Amino acid sequence: TPYVYIPETLSILVTLLWVVGFTNAFNFIDGLDGLSSGLATISSLSLLAVALQFPDRGAAILLLVALAGASLGFLRHNYSPAKIIMGDSGAYMLGYVLAAVSILGALKIPATFTVVAPVLVLALPVLNITQVTLRRISRGVSPAVAGNDHLHDILRVRSGSKNIAVIVLWIAALGL
Repeated sequence: TPYVYIPETLSILVTLLWVVGFTNAFNFIDGLDGLSSGLATISSLSLLAVALQFPDRGAAILLLVALAGASLGFLRHNYSPAKIIMGDSGAYMLGYVLAAVSILGALKIPATFTVVAPVLVLALPVLNITQVTLRRISRGVSPAVAGNDHLHDILRVRSGSKNIAVIVLWIAALGL
């Protein structure tokens, strides 16, 4: 198998961009009761299925099992109507752990699994932050300003239901 050499500086920059970007992307998707905790459960179980295929992924497997269990347990109290919410710090923590675990052991497996699997599993928050950022910039508004133009907001308005929007996005995440 031919190897592609990536300069260390570029590798570090891409890794930092992925971790910081995905951490923020996961916070952006936390807008409806149960959405981010459900996505964290789905994402961690999906990444776990990939990690279980490699014998040297013990740390990733342990983190993913713990994250899946914590997210699923939290979802019980966070689904609509939410009795508790995770807030920014909870969403940042989930996003950071998912981003970090998705790159654990990246040098030891084929590039297909290193890049494609995490990108597909974690695509929904990335798609959301990308479309929000582009939409706000095109309107001349700062991407950091709060708004109701997230994927979950659009689905909520079109479906007329918060719960339908959450379930549709869960199904999309499962499909990816």
